[in-house]
Amino acid sequence: MRCGHLWISTDDSPRRCPECGTYRWDKAPTIYVCSKCRHEWNAKRDAPPKRCPACRSTTWMRPVEIQTEMDEDESREYDQKIGRENVDYVIKCYNSGFSCTKVSILSGVPFSIVYEIISGECSSSPRI
Repeated sequence: MRCGHLWISTDDSPRRCPECGTYRWDKAPTIYVCSKCRHEWNAKRDAPPKRCPACRSTTWMRPVEIQTEMDEDESREYDQKIGRENVDYVIKCYNSGFSCTKVSILSGVPFSIVYEIISGECSSSPRI
């Protein structure tokens, strides 16, 4: 479930994946995003790490504030298309460091709508 490798084994529960070597091959990966440097990584253990592997911050798990700067007309348009909860979720995921593509996959919202929301939210060009 981690690297996508398929293999045939005589053992019902092998210790590790022959391709990537993980001992957690049968569990879905937990993805973490640093709130400081936006680094994204898969967890190697069950417990969250104490530091971000990229910037070494110990406060990497602090929640990121969501600030929406859309005017009311745009907000209503998105609310009608996908619902306010989904708009908030899209913005939260993007502000947590995910790309538009990843946000679209996680939320189930079409990429074009995610891109529109993020384009209206951010002054810089969206991360695709």
